[in-house]
Amino acid sequence: MRIYNLFPLLAGRFNDWHPHLERAASMCFDWVFTNPVQEPGISGSLYSIKDYLRFNPLLVDEGSGVPPKEQLKSAMGQANRLGLSMMTDLVINHCAVDSPLVNEHPEWFRRDKSGKVRVPVVETSGKEREKVVYPHAGRPRWLNGP
Repeated sequence: MRIYNLFPLLAGRFNDWHPHLERAASMCFDWVFTNPVQEPGISGSLYSIKDYLRFNPLLVDEGSGVPPKEQLKSAMGQANRLGLSMMTDLVINHCAVDSPLVNEHPEWFRRDKSGKVRVPVVETSGKEREKVVYPHAGRPRWLNGP
């Protein structure tokens, strides 16, 4: 497996991905990995997803008349025709502080004394990380290693 990282903000809109996919195929990659393509939150980080069901507006050609999902499907079809498989980063362990999920599922989030959602940070202690990331369920078995 040889993986090419197509960084969406550098590659541009879905409709502009074709030359990047051609380059990946010409370099003998067989997979293309994309960083998240969902709508980001206020920070703008691709990994701080606001809405998991909407695409990042910077990647969509609004003037094309083609729905965003079809634009992405077209790029994926181009990749497949070039012999490339596609994968993306699935960010499900956190979301943007301005995500609708914050209000829809307040029990999923830890808050500070003022009631604001705590922004996740890297913890140095495994026990502290467990408290921040897994406050209700305890440590998942898969984190314990083989």
